[in-house]
Amino acid sequence: MTRRMHFAIRLILSGLALAVLAASPARAQEQRPAWRLKVVQAAAVSHEQVTLGDIAVPVGQIDPLDWEQLKAIELFSAPPQAGKPMSISRAGLRAALEYHLKDLVNNLILPEQLVLQYGGKAYLPEELQAMAMEVLKPQIKAMEGEPEIRDWSFPLYVFIADGERLTAETAGAVQPGRVSVRWTVIGASGKADRQFSGGIFLNLWAMVPVAAKAIGPGDGPINAGMVTYARRNLANLRPKMWDGRGGPWRVKSTIGADQVIYADNLETPPMVKKGDEVTVRYDGPNIRITAKAMAMHDAKPDGTIEVQNLQSKKQFAAKVIDAKTVAVISSTN
Repeated sequence: MTRRMHFAIRLILSGLALAVLAASPARAQEQRPAWRLKVVQAAAVSHEQVTLGDIAVPVGQIDPLDWEQLKAIELFSAPPQAGKPMSISRAGLRAALEYHLKDLVNNLILPEQLVLQYGGKAYLPEELQAMAMEVLKPQIKAMEGEPEIRDWSFPLYVFIADGERLTAETAGAVQPGRVSVRWTVIGASGKADRQFSGGIFLNLWAMVPVAAKAIGPGDGPINAGMVTYARRNLANLRPKMWDGRGGPWRVKSTIGADQVIYADNLETPPMVKKGDEVTVRYDGPNIRITAKAMAMHDAKPDGTIEVQNLQSKKQFAAKVIDAKTVAVISSTN
């Protein structure tokens, strides 16, 4: 018995088995075939007749001999013009497949439509994803933290013609959150011919500084007991978190317990605080006068501050020299 006759018998038996399974849903659950054929959404063909192997891929364990015979079955004519895609509806595709495969058509997974192109190449989502990852991986790997990619979005397919090529790049620097990817078809002239957009959502988990308890401006310089670290998704946070360095620092406004500490939440503590008693110094051409005064507001090093003489109650504008000393700039009644 020839190989072709063996294959014909297997097809007949497969068709009978599928018919029996269709008539008995309960039995279908128990004896569902170990393989199916998935028809892709888009394909490029290089011959005048489209074969099953051009448009379908096996899913599950199929006998290699069966697949060799099945994929060679000619279904219909290829698009007449090279580089000009042609679409076939799900209903039209099923009718063509049923004509050639009979009951075996029930063993196929069909898309809503099939788009064919004569010549060139069809890129499907799996290939587009692989191209994008080649671009994304180096940048993601350089980030500190635990990356997690979700919510991939791709074109359903991208066709290129003979002589064209497809490239992928990110639209800007890769940061936690939504990352855009652009696929560009480069024509034979070397210029961009058309573009397709997609992307990912990048979660990046890292340990970040948070308030161990509520911290207010009046709590003074931040110390180790005020800060702890927690695992957070940087995609949900704004940029420029405090890196734990520098200082001394105090918070500009109250930060609640367990809230992330950002760099712009912090400021250098004042050298002189409102209500502090300071020595006011007046340096004249031939005289130096000192007196005690009270700071009317906070002031940083070399900053200007209003102070009030404790005896005369006069207010002076002064320059901060150190935590206990200011120098008079002018005075007002």
